[in-house]
Amino acid sequence: MTISQIYNFYILAKTGNFTRTSQQLYITQPTLSKSISSLEDELKVRLIDRTTRNVKLTPAGECFLQSCEKILEEYQSGVDRARTAAGLLKGNISFGLPSEQYQPQAIRLLRKIHDKYPGIKTLLHFFPGSGLLRAADHGGVDFAIASGRARNDKLSYLPLCHREGVAVLPSDHPLANRTQLSFSELRYEDIITMSYKTSSAEFDAIVGLGIQCGFSPHVVHEATTISELLMLVAAGRGVSVLKDNYRAATGNQVVFIPLKEHFSLDECLIWQDRGTQLQKLVIELAGELIAEDSQASLE
Repeated sequence: MTISQIYNFYILAKTGNFTRTSQQLYITQPTLSKSISSLEDELKVRLIDRTTRNVKLTPAGECFLQSCEKILEEYQSGVDRARTAAGLLKGNISFGLPSEQYQPQAIRLLRKIHDKYPGIKTLLHFFPGSGLLRAADHGGVDFAIASGRARNDKLSYLPLCHREGVAVLPSDHPLANRTQLSFSELRYEDIITMSYKTSSAEFDAIVGLGIQCGFSPHVVHEATTISELLMLVAAGRGVSVLKDNYRAATGNQVVFIPLKEHFSLDECLIWQDRGTQLQKLVIELAGELIAEDSQASLE
């Protein structure tokens, strides 16, 4: 009994037709028929009923089909493990990334995949904030890396890193020389946020921060990009709150001041659990990154 024979029977059982099966397997019908007959001879049971135009499985065939599924799954898993050990694992895996911000953790993960498994090709797709989450929701990408956690119960997520929030003020603001601020001190300020459509996680975080401090933020503008938001702040149109990793995106016309309140947004790896070997490898490598960062923080 060979894997080819088992696979031929499995596909025949699924299509229910010799012609379609031979076309799918790129073999002739006589070759397919001989493969099935040899399998039946070895098992000493009849697997299919040949009296009808389309294939019908016998009770023995139905039972053997269930075993075939397990055999083929274990076989493929063994092949993947062997190729992984030999550094020969190949395939494509797609990532959804934010188009409006730089994600250093995403780059570290992509580089780690490339360095450890050069046979795996990473396909990059860029989306605005909420579009990125929709791509994850609908399975448009294998993985998404986004601010905030999965919003769909069918999705899994892994926090890659935490970003603390900072108040963003124009450099000539009366509070610009402070070393720390409470968000409650900004209750009478005009607030600029990222638009809900672009980044619902950051919009919700600012509104939630206001509720935590006992007021509703006076939002005067919703920016569609980080650059737009920073220019509006620099022009004196209002103040904002962002993750601290945006510090490098501006010059000395804007200041970033740590907040007393806990304000953080996870940057998460989000995926639909398909249980594939490639998916497991990416999750494993993401876990290695988290462990490396945790170790570095202790040193």
